[in-house]
Amino acid sequence: MPETEDPVNWFNENFREMVERYSLDKDYMQGYMDLLETFCDLVEGEKVLDAGCGWGRDVDYFQRNGLEAKGIDLAGQALAFARQNMQGEFIRSGIKDTGLEDGSFQGIWCNSVIHFYPEEEMKEIISEISRITSPGGVFYLSFKLTEDSPESFIRREEDGSRIKRYLVTRSFAEEALERNGFRVLEKYSEVNEEGFENPVWNVFCRRTSQH
Repeated sequence: MPETEDPVNWFNENFREMVERYSLDKDYMQGYMDLLETFCDLVEGEKVLDAGCGWGRDVDYFQRNGLEAKGIDLAGQALAFARQNMQGEFIRSGIKDTGLEDGSFQGIWCNSVIHFYPEEEMKEIISEISRITSPGGVFYLSFKLTEDSPESFIRREEDGSRIKRYLVTRSFAEEALERNGFRVLEKYSEVNEEGFENPVWNVFCRRTSQH
């Protein structure tokens, strides 16, 4: 038996339990709604991508709020649910090599995804997101933070599964974004420690014209 479960396989088997729990109409989702609204306000254009869209909740939100939204994910069962129940376009793809055109999106949304990848793969993901983001485009993502050197931890889920997550320092995250042409929008980015085992940095960036 493996030490940890593959996150994609685990998500495919468990996402249906999350659909109702994390519905955007729940009172406790207001903080998350604020992030979605900020993203929509910052996007200058119409084409947006949810990189790691799961069952399509956020793609549906963007589509209903006037954006042309696509979602990509490797979880085939979750994508099938999204295609049947959510607005927007859904593509089965990873986020390290999306196969999408250069500069094709004015906004990229990547919530609670990158911490499933080790440090070097995070760099690959940010580089790929930079490639498909148009100059001036907005990129939102969330990092799990540690104060010291990057590390990993294993969290036991409600069903007993063990899923590995990766923590990074804020300086690592800032450097990885800057190297790939993203400028952090400090006014909108914040560290949230409430309800999390590790601080979460919700980061809004804008793609510079030079990279």
